[in-house]
Amino acid sequence: MVGVVARRARVAVTVLFAVNGAAYAVVVPWYPQVQDAGQVSAAGWGVALAGYPVGTLAAGLPAGWLVRRCGSAWPLCIGIVALAAVNATFALVDGLWGLLLVFGVLGCLDAVIEVSASVQALAVQARYRRWLLNSCHAAWSVGAIGGGLLGAVAVGGGLPLRVFLPAVAAGVAVLVAALRPLLLPDDHRSPDAPPGSSRAGGEVGPSAGERLRRYRVLLVLGGIAACGAFVEDVPASWGAIWLDDGVHAAAGLAGGAVVAAQAAMAAGRAVGDRLSDRFGSRLVVRAGALLAAGGMTSAVAWPSVTSVLAASAVCGLGVAVVIPAAVDQAGTLSQAASAVTVLSMMQRIGPLASPLAIGVLAEHVSLRAALLTVPAVAAGLWVLARLLPGPPALRRTPPPPVPGPAAADTARAPGTGPARLPSPRTRGRPPAVPADRRRHPGGER
Repeated sequence: MVGVVARRARVAVTVLFAVNGAAYAVVVPWYPQVQDAGQVSAAGWGVALAGYPVGTLAAGLPAGWLVRRCGSAWPLCIGIVALAAVNATFALVDGLWGLLLVFGVLGCLDAVIEVSASVQALAVQARYRRWLLNSCHAAWSVGAIGGGLLGAVAVGGGLPLRVFLPAVAAGVAVLVAALRPLLLPDDHRSPDAPPGSSRAGGEVGPSAGERLRRYRVLLVLGGIAACGAFVEDVPASWGAIWLDDGVHAAAGLAGGAVVAAQAAMAAGRAVGDRLSDRFGSRLVVRAGALLAAGGMTSAVAWPSVTSVLAASAVCGLGVAVVIPAAVDQAGTLSQAASAVTVLSMMQRIGPLASPLAIGVLAEHVSLRAALLTVPAVAAGLWVLARLLPGPPALRRTPPPPVPGPAAADTARAPGTGPARLPSPRTRGRPPAVPADRRRHPGGER
């Protein structure tokens, strides 16, 4: 039975996922004003935005070291508060180098938050012994939608940037401070060490074959996460351009693609835990990959405003459980914190490759043809998903055998094969005696 501590920790980590999503998205509607205030060209703005993924890659390994040394709770809480505080500096920075620095710091903080949040969520999930990661990521999507809408309302209402973002940062700090005591207590023994072990105990480390297998599994999991992130990034990076240039949608629908994708992703993650528990993450991820591939192919073949919005929603729904499934499987490897850190870094390859690959193809062919990379990546995701577990996704410990005659009847000696249960015809009769041990009137045979 799940205890009160685990239930409180689940509420806390779920709310923190939502707060992180809101803090990330609340500043997005202000980007045009930030660009104009900084007097940065379109190309310069693209360079500034590149500082975010560069920061996440640079801070990936240090983030894992920090979580191993300090646990997951404090880095998670401090990282979210710092993220909201750095967002508030957008009202003060000026010029390309200032924006590049801010985006780089935000990327570094995002790496710390992602690793620590994943480790804390895996710890809570272990207490529950069933899937919870999808619901946590669903909370992030809901928080991102809410933060984006809040920022849009503030922009539309004419609220000054210098007032709005510091107020959001203060609210985030108060909420995180209230949630911090509810998280699972940090174990200052390194989470990479098995329970009851000691680094200085002279233990024999894993063999070379075990390490090689771990690296192979982690490489495939990184490919799964990168493919999912690639598909997820397309509606955000290219949805507005496709709606504007491709199907000539109204200006008010420019943000419809990313909203549709995030809403569908939140819905998919809301039911993803139950689906993964029942069918296994392998089947769910493969079904989502086929769904995303079919939706984008249909939109490319018959482009319209409706088909583009539907394809964006289908892409978000199709890859909703991909990253949580990869993180969950990485958490089962030895040195779990390090595995989650490396997976988080490899995941960033998707958002970096998506603009580059689609942009180059769109320049030389057309955007419509370039978007066929989505079905191709989804097909690769379907192939790689064979590594994910089938049903049940989380193996539960079977109950111990019931002692007594029933257990003795079905017991077997090692190497003798499975025990045979008595048939209905012989049930209730005394056991047969081997012929060589039968007693005869004249003595033993």
